[in-house]
Amino acid sequence: MDTTSDRVVTCQHCGQASGCPHCGHRGTAPQAIGGAMAAESSIRFGLLKRMLEELATVAWKSAEALQQPAFHLDPGQLLDVHAEPDLERVLEAFLNHARQVAPGFSVPYFVPRVQMVPLTAAGGLFSEAPDGWVTITVADQFLTNPPAVRAILAHEACHYLLGSAEIKEADRHQNERLTDLCMFVCGFGPVYLAGYKTGPGQSEYRRGHRLGYLTDEEYQFADQYVLELRRTNALGLSSEVEPLRQRLAHLLRDDRVRDRLLAQARRKHPAKDEAWIYALVIDQLLRDRRG
Repeated sequence: MDTTSDRVVTCQHCGQASGCPHCGHRGTAPQAIGGAMAAESSIRFGLLKRMLEELATVAWKSAEALQQPAFHLDPGQLLDVHAEPDLERVLEAFLNHARQVAPGFSVPYFVPRVQMVPLTAAGGLFSEAPDGWVTITVADQFLTNPPAVRAILAHEACHYLLGSAEIKEADRHQNERLTDLCMFVCGFGPVYLAGYKTGPGQSEYRRGHRLGYLTDEEYQFADQYVLELRRTNALGLSSEVEPLRQRLAHLLRDDRVRDRLLAQARRKHPAKDEAWIYALVIDQLLRDRRG
């Protein structure tokens, strides 16, 4: 018994208590085990951590983004894909969600064309023509598997987001891994994890599949680490709204008038974030005073 934690520490060799008479092995203290696991995690996932932190810093931009009540996109909220016209509606749902939780990406309002055709070497493809037109292709073999289609679209949507933000790794494989991580930063994690591979007992009626460029452990790590970054604001994101709120309060002392102007701006521009709304009201006040 470890008296510092009231936890039984068993011998790793025989399963008996620490310092057991059978082999004389002295068990490792829980603190040492925890430290070793943390060190191992740092080594194994160190690069993923840095990539996630860099993406999240750009995507979330300010502390206000961490206050979104629904960071994760619920797979149940997405349309089941039964025909090609459904694809663009699902893609649009991904982009709308990213616009709310990842304002730093300045998500485009244009929804790319999505097509479903035979593909042999990939579940999906992202392509951009020289004139800038983007096309996303989904392998038609997944038409009967809506969770897999949604997982593919989550990945391809992130190609679109990263391309618009001009974020790209020079190495193709590393860029695909970056795109996989982007899904978790944008709250697509549950959708992707629900469809990226065939689970046990799911292969009786269709061929098994396994999508993506990360290992199962890496996906689970990304999912949990992103939540930890948001919960603790470990990135140290500062408030973008607070300085604007203070400035508006200085310019306009009447709380009721101030609240009314902000409410009007929110109704007129529902897709804009709070920082943009405050900046607009401040700009309008200054223009009125100069006029």
